[in-house]
Amino acid sequence: MPFTMLLVELMKLIVSTVTVQNIWTLICHGTLGQTIRANTLLVPEIPVVHLVGGLDLLHRGEVGEDLPRDGIPNSLDDWVKRDGVYCLKIKLRGDDLAWDVERTIAVSHIYREVQAVSRSDLPSHPYLTVDTNEQCESPEYIMNYLDAINVREPRIFNEITYVEQPTERDLDLNRWDMKEISKLKPVLIDESLTSLSDFDLAQELGWSGIAIKSCKCLSSNLLFVPLAINSGLPYSVQDLTNPSIALLQSVGLAARTYPILGVEANSRQFFPAANDDVATIHPDLCQIRNGVAKTKSLSGTGLGLRVEDITDFTEAIQRKDVFFRQNVR
Repeated sequence: MPFTMLLVELMKLIVSTVTVQNIWTLICHGTLGQTIRANTLLVPEIPVVHLVGGLDLLHRGEVGEDLPRDGIPNSLDDWVKRDGVYCLKIKLRGDDLAWDVERTIAVSHIYREVQAVSRSDLPSHPYLTVDTNEQCESPEYIMNYLDAINVREPRIFNEITYVEQPTERDLDLNRWDMKEISKLKPVLIDESLTSLSDFDLAQELGWSGIAIKSCKCLSSNLLFVPLAINSGLPYSVQDLTNPSIALLQSVGLAARTYPILGVEANSRQFFPAANDDVATIHPDLCQIRNGVAKTKSLSGTGLGLRVEDITDFTEAIQRKDVFFRQNVR
């Protein structure tokens, strides 16, 4: 939905439900104050959710000679050793139950092995989320998946924090009932969340949480977060491999709200050099250790990006833009 239409929806909601008297009450005592943390209440650190893609290698022994040796880990065990990540998002196939079950179990086992041998300072078990990116034909697939995990290894079933967007984004297409999944695990909409009507329909159909992304519009995030809180729904802060300033926006949003689990920060996995400029001011957001991003540098106005403190940042962006336009077709 275009941003202008979203604003129209928001204004209609405000006009129909809020009076001058209760606006003041809401600001002083209500949801707004429970939604956004003041700078003085900014969480000092926030867990980083590490993405485990469907093609990612899990163990160093699987790494072939053709892969680069550039200091960036090539396998999950080395990521856990180096960065101490303990919140892991597993991409599932959604159409191969045996593979999805085995993959989930393998990811948990790899983490536990590394934790026991090399990183005893980390939590004793991982915090897992699973995402099929709309690939399930119906909610029954996820029910079977969760049942299979629970039968095989109940402790890994307990490690799963939530399930993300198992079925297609068009909620009206089949109007799948998610209530049975929600009885087992929170099931969050991601691609489906584009409007206020989507939010309402998702609740009607039994979805039990939402995923928000700063790159999909901060203004809509600031609408959906209080709506989720008012509805008693958990929400997660995710990204689309946001680099540089976009990374700061995403972590800044998560550090100033109350999301489930932590915050995704995938650019550190796939193109960490894109964060070099902002790392001069925000090193502990770009280089993760012990599984958390430290937020002390996110101070000042807005989300605390402090662009003005980054030496020649604007000029550097302009140079990169020129290079991209001249060399990428």
